[in-house]
Amino acid sequence: MPGAKRIILITGAASGIGAATARRLAQPGVALVLHTRKNRDHAEAVAATARAAGAEAHVMLGDLSDPATPKHLIDETIARCGALDATIGTLDDVEAEAVEAEVAPAHDQILGADGVEIDVHGADLIGGE
Repeated sequence: MPGAKRIILITGAASGIGAATARRLAQPGVALVLHTRKNRDHAEAVAATARAAGAEAHVMLGDLSDPATPKHLIDETIARCGALDATIGTLDDVEAEAVEAEVAPAHDQILGADGVEIDVHGADLIGGE
């Protein structure tokens, strides 16, 4: 679908693999939602780099060990961007379990027509062309 925007939520996006993944995916036609537990300044720097590359970028804070946070991230991503096409998780095991518990029930709905898959245990790009 030409001109369609891909909306990708990246957890742990303020540094390391999450930040590198965001920088790599940043391009026109992509909206990145960059999550960090508390490092807003680093996440905002990653977002600025993404915007300079032509992507739309949003920063969200949240402690993923709080059971309400994963649902909040998903709901807020959809509210801001209109959809959620893919997630990329760069989390420790406790955070991954919290996200998986929230995402798993909606997995079939999120899959959609183009085969988006969810993996919260690593820094894997999910979705794609």
